[in-house]
Amino acid sequence: MDYGIEDIAKAFKAARERKGLTQRALAAKTGVPQAHISNIEKGAVDLRLSSAIELARALDLELTLIPRKAVSAVRSIAKSAERERAPQSIAAIKELRRLRQVIARFEEDAEASKEIAQIEGALRELERFPLRPSQLRLVRETSEALRSAKVSSDAKDTLRMVLARLRLLRNQAAHASAEPIESDVVRPAYTLEEEEDDDA
Repeated sequence: MDYGIEDIAKAFKAARERKGLTQRALAAKTGVPQAHISNIEKGAVDLRLSSAIELARALDLELTLIPRKAVSAVRSIAKSAERERAPQSIAAIKELRRLRQVIARFEEDAEASKEIAQIEGALRELERFPLRPSQLRLVRETSEALRSAKVSSDAKDTLRMVLARLRLLRNQAAHASAEPIESDVVRPAYTLEEEEDDDA
């Protein structure tokens, strides 16, 4: 497989997974057959420009020709944008979706409408950050606790507890994403150590 084609294939697959789309769902969205998408992601076919454009648009990507000298600058900007977008893993998307479904049980309770709206807002914010396995566990535990809770007069208290957990998770995830990734830390190739002169 050609190195350039391999990069494009990986980029398409990563973008599809980031959006939580299956190959079949992407095929339905673009009109490109699912088998062809599978072959593109494997790098097993020559990618037609028309298919590349359709897939890119569906995945919020843009195909652009740039001067070779600008490639490293564009890649740097793209990596920075990726970190800002903080893509969720498929597991995180599933857990957050599950929690939304459980919360939907409480929507009948007019008394809890304010809490539900706040929880929806917290979930939207949380989707902007990558979640660590321990944070995913907390989302899963919250879903399970809510699933066993009864929709009753104390629903507001339960939903407030969920909202507090989600806000805590959002804050943890936001602070974690602000920390530099080990590979992003720039280290000098060498250091100059000043020698102290004892004779001075």
